[in-house]
Amino acid sequence: MDMNRDTVNFPNLPQATRNGLPEWLSSPPPPVIRKRNYSLTKLEIDLRKSYFEAIYDEVMTAMEEGHSLDDIMECDSHGYTARQYLKWIMADETRKEQYYEMQKALAEYSFANEIIQVAKGEDSLEDTSRSRLTVETLWRWYETVDRDRFVKSKQVDQNVTINLGEAMRAADRRIDERQMIDVTETRYEE
Repeated sequence: MDMNRDTVNFPNLPQATRNGLPEWLSSPPPPVIRKRNYSLTKLEIDLRKSYFEAIYDEVMTAMEEGHSLDDIMECDSHGYTARQYLKWIMADETRKEQYYEMQKALAEYSFANEIIQVAKGEDSLEDTSRSRLTVETLWRWYETVDRDRFVKSKQVDQNVTINLGEAMRAADRRIDERQMIDVTETRYEE
């Protein structure tokens, strides 16, 4: 019997893939992305907008109850994606502000209930590392949604505190207001 390593076969072990790793350890093949070969007609765009307007209040209510936009749109039978709906929301300043206010309310509710439960670890078999990761991830989301409420202020001096969120917005405003000056090099001939 030839005991060459290349010819030994262990039937109970998974076969290696082309990169030498077992199939269960290899990354799946990249998804095939198909480009649409058509553009939407004006009628289709108008139908989408009118449908989005019709379900707006229901979607906002469902999101306030803690459902994700992905889950809501996945349950919808019309086949629209969360990305399409969010793009529609962001196209209008009033809807965008209502969306941000809803997120702030959701963050406040989540902070008052969910993060405390996770931190306590009651009714959960999660380990400490997983609970900490969950709390930190939620906290980052809170900071993104409502900077004024959840961004930590740093005390610089006993008499001065700085809200870092407001300081960053002020710096952004100063950059936006600054005018660019075109300076070109000129050479003087002697």
